[in-house]
Amino acid sequence: MASKSKQIFIILSFIGLSFLFIIYCRYGVVFNGDDMPYHINRIIEATTNLKDGHIYTVLMTHTFKKIAYPLGIFYPSVTIFPFTLFGVLISNPVHAIYAGFFFYTFLTLCTTYISFKKIINRRIGPYVGAIAYTFSSYHTINAYTRFALGEYLAMTFLPLAVYGFYAILFKDKKEWYYLAIGMIFIVTSHVLTTFIITLFFAILIFILLPWIKEKWVALRYIVLAGVVTLLGSSIFIYSFVQQELYQSFEQPSVWNLYNSSANASDIVLALLNNSFKSAFDGNTYNLGITLFIVTIVGIFRYKVLSNIGKIAVMVSLVTLLMTTKLFPWFIFQKTIFSVIQTPSRLLILTTLFSSYILCELVQSYYMDAKNNVVKSYIIIAVLIGILAPWSAGMHQILSSNTMTNWTKYTGTVKNYDNIEWALYLDQYTPRDGQKTLKEVSNNIAIIGRKKYKVTQIKSGYNKLVFEDNKIVNTKKVDIPVYRYLNYQIFNSKGQKLSVSKSKRGTILVNKRSGDKIVVRYVPSKGEIFTRVISIITWIILLSYAFIREGYRSKEQERLFNE
Repeated sequence: MASKSKQIFIILSFIGLSFLFIIYCRYGVVFNGDDMPYHINRIIEATTNLKDGHIYTVLMTHTFKKIAYPLGIFYPSVTIFPFTLFGVLISNPVHAIYAGFFFYTFLTLCTTYISFKKIINRRIGPYVGAIAYTFSSYHTINAYTRFALGEYLAMTFLPLAVYGFYAILFKDKKEWYYLAIGMIFIVTSHVLTTFIITLFFAILIFILLPWIKEKWVALRYIVLAGVVTLLGSSIFIYSFVQQELYQSFEQPSVWNLYNSSANASDIVLALLNNSFKSAFDGNTYNLGITLFIVTIVGIFRYKVLSNIGKIAVMVSLVTLLMTTKLFPWFIFQKTIFSVIQTPSRLLILTTLFSSYILCELVQSYYMDAKNNVVKSYIIIAVLIGILAPWSAGMHQILSSNTMTNWTKYTGTVKNYDNIEWALYLDQYTPRDGQKTLKEVSNNIAIIGRKKYKVTQIKSGYNKLVFEDNKIVNTKKVDIPVYRYLNYQIFNSKGQKLSVSKSKRGTILVNKRSGDKIVVRYVPSKGEIFTRVISIITWIILLSYAFIREGYRSKEQERLFNE
């Protein structure tokens, strides 16, 4: 009974903390993080489609300038479903978005707690560590300052992936499903995080190889987890690869790695200032003062940490170093590593591993305490050390020039289609269409040799209809829609029209006079098949995990009572 009551307390406290994370919902707006308009548009599009009974969104037809932008192919959207579901259930769009943050805050607390508890088999340390990770500077920055929704969502599942990887190498290889579950939902949240984590695991295997027992058995389980990951994330991977093979694209948003890395002195200053503010306000994205102190303490307490605790210290220090100009990023500029855009993304690893260091340190001090009063003081002091800087950092966000002066989301999409820079349409526009992007994004068609501004565009699920009289009464039109694989063009009667690729990289339509032009995305049989495969994989994998964990819990309870 005591165990059940502790579990109930943990769950209820996580619910309360999740409400704390979204406390600024009371202002009635979503404050303007760096990428907020971009992701708000994604959510609005998916919500609109879900209201019409469609779950999976590929084509952006209501948002992103109405150019039939296939963002759902290039940017995974599986894990934004809770945001869209709340968008259907809650009438106020702003509250719906905060409800999505509430859900993922609670889920992050749970995944981190479970992962840490699986390692040390105690409650207090994992409980505090989960709160430290969820309320960390970088996690909060991703949620509010950057509004980097994909990376924020990926951080929810990162603890599961890391624990699964650890279990295969050093613990119970039969818990490989944690790695698969974590990686599936990282892949279907954010491509760049997937790249970083995959590379991180590869480097760790290489470094830790001498200490891995039953190497070939471990490799088999990693391969198993990898295969299941591919099956579970094929809903995104298949269509993405299809499009990439169909035509050439520019590397999205190429940044200079060295220039985008931070000065070590700026990081220290940001730490001391407890800054959550935007880079546009001169901020350097940072680990946060609390976890930085934890990492330093971890160095001095290195000898008393477990083996994984020692690894956590090394990973935290190395990844923190790699976010600065002390690391020679200029060497890697013309390599595949440049896709990460900015080294600050490595802070997802620094944050997780420093949170685990705190988990072990708190558990150690807690166990060494001689009475319950001292134990309570330890927990209270650490929680204050986590939540007080977080609260102060959030206040900084709200008082920053960027957050107060830029456009905020109040429940309408109208403002965002006019924010050119925030739409990032160039990221997934075909290479041969980059020069005409401004023209196309302004809905300029070409009729004959004259440019024509299209104004009558009707949006639907995976469908865009051009209804201007000028277009309807013309036989040959170069429409402001780029040619992607699986785009098919019909008239209003559903008859397929003859098309070719224009010099702009757009679709040149041949039709009869009097026909409207209907642009549709028609998924291939392979896409439909992989969507089904992914859903089946999720059901089987999650069911298997629940059954396995249920069996393990009963077995542990039986052993405890003997």
